[in-house]
Amino acid sequence: MGTSTASFDIDARTDRGRQRSNNQDSIGRADRWKNRDGQPIERSLRERYGRLYIVADGVGGNADGADASRMVVDEVMQAFYYDTRLPEEPVERLRAAIEFVTSVIHAEAHRRRNNMASTIVAALIHDNTLTIANVGDSPALLCRPGQTPKLLTKAHVRREANGGTSLAQAMGDRQVVPSIFSMPLEEGDAVVLCSDGLTDLVRPDEIAEIVSTRPAGDATRTLIALANRRGGHDNISAIVVRNAPPPKRAAPFAGRRVLMAVAALGVAGLLGAMLLALPLLNAAPILPQGSSQQSGTSFSTPLFGSGSHTTIPGGLPTSTLGALPTPTDTPVPPTATRRPPTARPTAQPSPVSSTPVLSTSETIIPTSTPTPDDRTIMPDLTRKPLQEAENILKTLGVQYITEVVPGSDDIPPGHVVATDPPAGAKIVPGNPTKIKVRQNPTPPPANNPPPRDDPPPPKDDPPPATPTPQMSAPVAPTAQTPESGSGSGGGSGGGSGGSGGGSGGGSGGGSGGGSGGGSGSSGGSGGSGGSGGSSDGSGGSGGTNP
Repeated sequence: MGTSTASFDIDARTDRGRQRSNNQDSIGRADRWKNRDGQPIERSLRERYGRLYIVADGVGGNADGADASRMVVDEVMQAFYYDTRLPEEPVERLRAAIEFVTSVIHAEAHRRRNNMASTIVAALIHDNTLTIANVGDSPALLCRPGQTPKLLTKAHVRREANGGTSLAQAMGDRQVVPSIFSMPLEEGDAVVLCSDGLTDLVRPDEIAEIVSTRPAGDATRTLIALANRRGGHDNISAIVVRNAPPPKRAAPFAGRRVLMAVAALGVAGLLGAMLLALPLLNAAPILPQGSSQQSGTSFSTPLFGSGSHTTIPGGLPTSTLGALPTPTDTPVPPTATRRPPTARPTAQPSPVSSTPVLSTSETIIPTSTPTPDDRTIMPDLTRKPLQEAENILKTLGVQYITEVVPGSDDIPPGHVVATDPPAGAKIVPGNPTKIKVRQNPTPPPANNPPPRDDPPPPKDDPPPATPTPQMSAPVAPTAQTPESGSGSGGGSGGGSGGSGGGSGGGSGGGSGGGSGGGSGSSGGSGGSGGSGGSSDGSGGSGGTNP
């Protein structure tokens, strides 16, 4: 879709990426868009209202996101250039067109019973004034020679309670308030409109470097290829509008080759004439040590940008300009010099070598393929949720470790604060790659609950044992005998009787007490009498059984 005019160099391109099954991005440019009647926009309308360029990114995960982005491009273009109800002033006309189209998409979502939505970022160029309008988070960059790239959009996002982000507004809401910014457009300025599938993986300074050194068509291809080499986790779209012809550094692939071919042919003709004259000396050729003789009618020379040789009849085997040979007695066939293959352009291009190469084959223009393998470049993961950052690194095949750090207040918890190595640096195999994530406000609970300080509940005391009544053996009644008696005074004394016999006992009285003995009953002999009580009234000891 690239085009170059006397004052503008423009290209628009979109790609599905490596991980999405479909492309929900849509792009539009006024000079290539067709209205509902299938007709291009009249030149008079583009001069009246300006040149309009649009990138729309269907909201991922929502049904019919691709339809929503296509509706954004088509309906905004149609309303901006053809709706007579809108204001005549271009900037206010663009604002009104966006506000009108969001209601159209909202009505269509209601009819389909879904939540279809899309972002929009638009660039309007009118009378050397650049106006940027956006709804959602699709960015626009200004690449001005000699300056760092400048972001021209404001992302409409909100922070969720879980630390993630979501769109604060999108095309498909009942009402939107687009952010609009205008500035003078200077000669040499390049404007880049894109989806976040590009800026997630390619830094703004890399975008500016590529855009400033390549034609618009080459730049969009290189940007998309670079994002795909770094994972291509989302759809990728880019529009490049340069207020100047294509860069002179990048344009000369065709013209410069013609000059180099002419110069090489002149040198070849001179050397060929010398070779035709040298055989007149009638000397045998001398081969230099370690070389092989080649035919004078053909030689091997590498094609520009390739690592192979091709045979070109009638010439000299040389691909670099060296010192002219000095005539000798015998001609020395020159040795073909193999030119190393042209290095593939990187994200930070180097000047193209000006060494002339002789080739009569069709001109081969190398494609603008970025660095050999940018999978080793650390992407910019700052401010991304941890899960999204991990998915990007897993896609790149990078082993990583996660480190929780305090972080700053402007980065929500659970989001990436920094990476080691930083964004854009090479990931060295074997070195640990770290993702530094801001810690959550409250740490997660431990697997095992902490021990409680409360004392354990008291154990139930066993019920008191029920006392068992002790049954004493019955004591046989003793017969009182005349010999037994009681003493007067304090203590008493007693004696136990024998088995079957009575017991006898005497108590000491106040006079010291007497002793007595009772005879046992039923023929038992009586025990000995107890000792008399003491004078203070303590009882005497009992008698003994025989």
